[in-house]
Amino acid sequence: MDLFLKASAMTIVCVIIYLVLNKESRDIATMLTITGCCFLGVAAFQYLDTVMDFIHRLTGLSQLDKSTVQILLKATGISIMSEFCAMICNDAGNSALGKGIQLLSAATVLWLSLPLLTNLVELVQSILTNV
Repeated sequence: MDLFLKASAMTIVCVIIYLVLNKESRDIATMLTITGCCFLGVAAFQYLDTVMDFIHRLTGLSQLDKSTVQILLKATGISIMSEFCAMICNDAGNSALGKGIQLLSAATVLWLSLPLLTNLVELVQSILTNV
């Protein structure tokens, strides 16, 4: 919780500095925003470490295939990172790049999901042949 409060305070300071700098130098203000976002990302990973431990424990208890869980975690990470990048691009005034990273993210998640979709198709085929 202490990390969250510090990160929130840093965010408010960054926004105030951004507002002051944006009038004089938009480039430096944008770089400040990107730097602040990177620090927030590092702070978020501090919390995700505990979540990953829980997911590993849950995977062991449920006897899920580890590759399935890895695909789901990778897809979630890709989605979070692409949203993060898209917001930075939009704030920097380049919404086209923001949309581009979202498109790349969607294509990557689909590509990453192919083993799961293949398993699903095989399962449906085996069910239909047994009926």
